[in-house]
Amino acid sequence: MPVHDWTRVDASIFYSFQHSWITELARALNQRLPSEYYPLIEQITGRFGPDGRLFQKIIAVRQVRGDGLAGMIAIVSPGSEADHESYRCSLRKAAARLERSVHLVLVDIHSVVGKVLADMPMFLEPGLAVTVPLEATYNAAFAEVPRRWRRVLEAPRD
Repeated sequence: MPVHDWTRVDASIFYSFQHSWITELARALNQRLPSEYYPLIEQITGRFGPDGRLFQKIIAVRQVRGDGLAGMIAIVSPGSEADHESYRCSLRKAAARLERSVHLVLVDIHSVVGKVLADMPMFLEPGLAVTVPLEATYNAAFAEVPRRWRRVLEAPRD
């Protein structure tokens, strides 16, 4: 199914969907990851918006031995780019993780409205990757959106 235009609904509707999608992704990864790795939904805090705080849920892919961070999946929220300094800070943090060999899958569905999501590889170590099933998990999470909001999102544009 093509990605919906989430700007058509209140941000709280997207955040509810995003929570479901992250849960679906973690479930799928739990089945796909090699036994030496596991997914864990975590919350990151930082500066953002008028109240000065951002709470962002991510999926951390951790190694069983020592619980070290091997990779992360983050879904960009609408408005994340509105506060340019916070957005730049997030990008700097992402770059720092990459420099420490923490692999990152950053999903910005707002740039692919109307298109079908492609599954993405998440590299855990050189020569070892797992497929992140973006399309199937998006669809499963969208099925859980209340009918009232699914109708708004699926309705043709005026």
